[in-house]
Amino acid sequence: RLKHPNLMSISDIDITGTGVLFIVMELVIGLSLGQMRHMFGSANPRWGLHILRQLAAALSVLHAEGIVHRDLKPDNLLAVRPEADELPTVKLADFGISILLDDSPTTPGLLPALHLLESVAGQGGLTTEKPAPASLSARTDVNAATIDMPGRALFDAAGTLPGQPGGNPRTGEEHVKTQTLSRDSRPYGEITQVGTIVGTPLYMAPELAYGSKHAQPAADIFSFGILAFEILTGQLPFDRPAILSTMLREEVKPRASLLSLLSHLSHLDAPLAEALARCLSMAPEQRPTAQEIVTLLEAIDFPP
Repeated sequence: RLKHPNLMSISDIDITGTGVLFIVMELVIGLSLGQMRHMFGSANPRWGLHILRQLAAALSVLHAEGIVHRDLKPDNLLAVRPEADELPTVKLADFGISILLDDSPTTPGLLPALHLLESVAGQGGLTTEKPAPASLSARTDVNAATIDMPGRALFDAAGTLPGQPGGNPRTGEEHVKTQTLSRDSRPYGEITQVGTIVGTPLYMAPELAYGSKHAQPAADIFSFGILAFEILTGQLPFDRPAILSTMLREEVKPRASLLSLLSHLSHLDAPLAEALARCLSMAPEQRPTAQEIVTLLEAIDFPP
């Protein structure tokens, strides 16, 4: 249903007679933004703002359809190889962990497909086993990896995260390992399960520390803010991922005044700099909408 120049298009999705699911997708010739990090923080932000304008437009379409992407990061943004001196067209890809909001206008049309999946699963064509609790599978770089923690974020009865802070702040490896133990060594069954955490920690909104299932569009906007700051300045806005600081009950510490850093960039007028800084607000309700960002970015008058 989603047809937009900044969204990876899907032409078909089906299930073979043997129960194998497949997707026929648009072919993109180019690179991911993760492969173009040498462009981040350029002295001329025209390239970066062109990228962000397209990403904001893609998010605006998704959110209007009641879809939350949940995994915005450079590796999921594909830049079509441009012609000569043209700027690239960006396409948002990988909707593998996206969710539909309850009031999504898209949801009713998906019900037949979901019923078909349930039917195939019921006939043994799909694996429906649940993962073991408190398990974690992740690569070592939270900047590129998608972490799926099926064991859920664990809190004790007082709402405190078990385990002591520590380990590598870039990966959270030691922190994740300690989540399976409570401070008084109570067995797992006595610890409250409060939600599954799915996404890439470096770009995740702090409120998702309490579970990603109920993510709202504002969570995508926080991820957009991380991307915007990284693309425009060449650095990340926080000393460590905001979601990890939240899980450890620590203050989320910016590297410096986000608004001050953004305000010194050329081509960023005050309203746009303020909006991009608000994308990184700890309170979801203080973040702008994707459409507000689109309007501000489209108003920029670039020289030829």
